[in-house]
Amino acid sequence: MTTHLKQKLIITVLFVALVFSLFFNWLGSKESGSKETSICNDFHNERPSTLTSSLIRDMINQYRTNQYTAINKSRDIDEPDAHSIWFDLDTIKKFIYHIERNVAKNGSEKNNKLGLRIYYAAYPELSEFTKPYNRDIAFMATDPIKKQFATRHTLVMIPTIFNKDLNGDVDFNPLDASTFNGFVSTIKKSNRDQKNEIAPYQSQKYQPMALSTASSSDAMARNHGNLIPPADPMAGAF
Repeated sequence: MTTHLKQKLIITVLFVALVFSLFFNWLGSKESGSKETSICNDFHNERPSTLTSSLIRDMINQYRTNQYTAINKSRDIDEPDAHSIWFDLDTIKKFIYHIERNVAKNGSEKNNKLGLRIYYAAYPELSEFTKPYNRDIAFMATDPIKKQFATRHTLVMIPTIFNKDLNGDVDFNPLDASTFNGFVSTIKKSNRDQKNEIAPYQSQKYQPMALSTASSSDAMARNHGNLIPPADPMAGAF
């Protein structure tokens, strides 16, 4: 076989191998990621959200003078309640990423309107930290700072999704596609509607689907920020 023929054969083999490689990579991506969509958005053309420093200071002082003072007066212990909570930025970005990723994977509709509801909350007594149903905070019981979070203010972030039937944003669990409608009714609609679909909102008759499963089930939520106090308050500007 001449050198020229050998070169042509090598080129042909390499070309066929490249074609097969590209084909199988495309086939694998179709099978494993058919519902995966892009969840990275570019907002460089939008103005950053801002508040004047004076407004920030006034609102925080309003809270400290009224609500925070009242809370501290009602506490059974002398230690003050937390007045702020800190989260690492990557923690928030990961939380939002997993909300959007699981909606893209489990959702039946495109362009779902998503949001976050932030609940004011409080940690239980320290003796409750290690109870089986509180497994998510059990590690805090032995941490010298975090064990002081007991009974103090905190926040819990819950994903929301827009519900057309209720015309509002409702709590849901991105890990469970059955919660994407937010609320279900235990009653039928009026006689004018024979389809027995989701009834108009009646607060006593609706149950949040994200919380309707067993209490041990995992719902996507975010807590575990750093409370101040007991963490060092000196880093805060307000």
